[in-house]
Amino acid sequence: MVLLLPTSAILSSQAAQLSKKILECTDKRLKFLTEFLQHIRVIKLYAWESEMLEQVNAIRGKELQWLKKAIILVAHGRAILQAGPVLVSCGTFAAYSYIQNESLTADKAFTAITLFSIFGMPLMALPQVVSLIFQAKVSMKRLESFLNLEGHERSTTSLSVSLISEPSFVIRHATFKWSSEGCETTETEILKEPSGKIGLPAQLSNVTISIPKGKLTLIVGAVGSGKSTLLAALLGELQPEYGVVRIPLRGISYAAQTPYLINASVQDNILFGAPLNTARLHRVVKSCELEQELVHLPNGFQSEIGESGVTLSGGQKQRLSIARAVYSKEQELYVFDDSLSALDAHVATRIFNQCFNESTDGLLAGCTRVLSTHSLQFAHLADWIIVMDHMRVAEMGTFQDLTEMTPNGKLATMLKTFDRADESSTIEQNSGDQVEGVDTITCNSRSQRSSAEDEIATGCSEVLIQDETKSEGNLSWSVYSSYFVSCGAISTVGAAALLIATQVSSVSTDLWLTNWTRNHPSGANLTFYLTIYAYLGLSTIVLGFVGGLCSQFAGLR
Repeated sequence: MVLLLPTSAILSSQAAQLSKKILECTDKRLKFLTEFLQHIRVIKLYAWESEMLEQVNAIRGKELQWLKKAIILVAHGRAILQAGPVLVSCGTFAAYSYIQNESLTADKAFTAITLFSIFGMPLMALPQVVSLIFQAKVSMKRLESFLNLEGHERSTTSLSVSLISEPSFVIRHATFKWSSEGCETTETEILKEPSGKIGLPAQLSNVTISIPKGKLTLIVGAVGSGKSTLLAALLGELQPEYGVVRIPLRGISYAAQTPYLINASVQDNILFGAPLNTARLHRVVKSCELEQELVHLPNGFQSEIGESGVTLSGGQKQRLSIARAVYSKEQELYVFDDSLSALDAHVATRIFNQCFNESTDGLLAGCTRVLSTHSLQFAHLADWIIVMDHMRVAEMGTFQDLTEMTPNGKLATMLKTFDRADESSTIEQNSGDQVEGVDTITCNSRSQRSSAEDEIATGCSEVLIQDETKSEGNLSWSVYSSYFVSCGAISTVGAAALLIATQVSSVSTDLWLTNWTRNHPSGANLTFYLTIYAYLGLSTIVLGFVGGLCSQFAGLR
C-alpha cells in the first residue's frame, strides 16, 4: 500500500494543477456573466441573447473540459489506493496458505482484513490532503499576486508657479500612462520600454496645468478629447512617468461620470460613512434638487434604491452622486466628471448655481472645484478654464483671456460652434411647434424625457429590497428530485446501478472469504478460491471507479 502512494500523490498533484486552469475559466465566465447581466437591457433591445449565450456556453465548455480531466485524475488516484488493501490481502492470504502451508481460518482472515482497512483509511485520505494542499497553494498564489501589487506613489513636491497665486494643484511637463499591472493588452497596444518591460502607451504627454485654490476650474473639450483622463491624473489613477506632480495631501471628493451607488438607503448613499449632520444633509438635498424625489419616496431618506440605484432614473442617480460628493466638508479638492450632462438644461443650471457658482453663494463656494464638461453653457462663469484636444492641453486661462486675447483659439472656435448649434436647435423647436402631428426631437425633449423617467422611477420606488430568508433543517425530497432530474434519467439510473453493484461485489467478497475459511481448501482448490477472491476484489474496484465517474459526470452541466 505504501508503494502505491507516490503514484496516487502524483495524480492528485496533477489534478490540483488543473484547478488553476479551472479557476481561470471560472473567473472569465463569472466576469462575462456579470457584464452580461449589467447590460441586459442593451442586449435585449438589440436581440443579442443568442450570441451572448453562445459565448457563455463556449467559456463554460472549456471549463467543463478541465473539470472532466480533473475528475478523471482524481478517480484514478482513488482507484489505485482502493486497490491497495485488495492486493495486500490477496498476497498475504496466498503467502500464508502456500508458504506456511496452513489452513486459513475465519478469525485470522477477518482480523487481517480489519487491520488492512485500519491502515488503508489514512493512506486513502493522504492523496486527498495532498490535492487540497496543492489547491490551497494555487489560491494563495492568486491572492499574493493581488496583495503584492505596488500602491500608487504620489509626488508632493511643491512648485512656485507664476501663472496663478496659491495654486492648489500643479502638473509641469508630466507624462502619464495607465499601469500595466493586471491589464490585458494586445500586440498592437503594448510598447517595449528600454528596460525590457512591457508598458502601455502614454495617455497624456507633456502636460502642464495649474488649478487655482478656492476657485472653479472648468475642463472643456470634445467627446474623447481627454477630459476624463486628465481627471484620472488628478485623482492619482494615472501613473506619472516624467515631470513634477503636486497632489493635495488631504481628501479628494469625486463624482464619476457613471454614478456609483450602493445597495442601501438614500441617506447612506449621501453620507457614505461620514457622520450625520442634519443641517448639512438638508442643504445638500436642496442644492442637488432632490427634495421633490424625497417627497414621493415612501420612506424618505431611508428609502432603499436597490442595486446600482435600479429604482432611480438616470438623472436621479447623477444628482444623488453629486450630493454624495458635495456633502463631504473641508475637502481640498472636489472633482466632477461631466456630472451635469445627464440632467436637463434647467435642472443643470439650478444645480450649478446652488453647488458650484460662487457668485450665487453655492454650496461649494470658496472650495477648489474641478468640473469637466463638453458643454460650454457655464464657461463664462468659471474662474479658470483648461481646454483639452486630442489628449493634450490646448489652452489654459481665464474666460476673458481665452476669448478676447486669442479670438482664433480653440475655446473661441468651440464657442462659435456651440452658439450655432444653440441657434439651430431653437429654430428647429419653433418650426416643430408649427407642424401639427409631427414629433421633433429638440433640446427640450431631453427635459421631457428626464421628467418622465423621474416619474416612472418614483412610481417604482415603492418596491423595496426585501430581506433574504433562510431555512434550517434537513433537505426536502424536492431538492433531491430536482437534482436527479437535472442529472438526467440515464445518468442517475446508471450511477445508482453501478454503486449498488459495487456494494454487492464487496459483500460477495466477504461471503466468498467466509466460504473459503469454512472449507479449508488445499492444492488446486486453494488456487481456485484465491483466484475468485482476487476477481471479486478487482471487480469491486472497477465498479466503484466507473460508478464514481458516472456520478461525477452526471453532476456536470
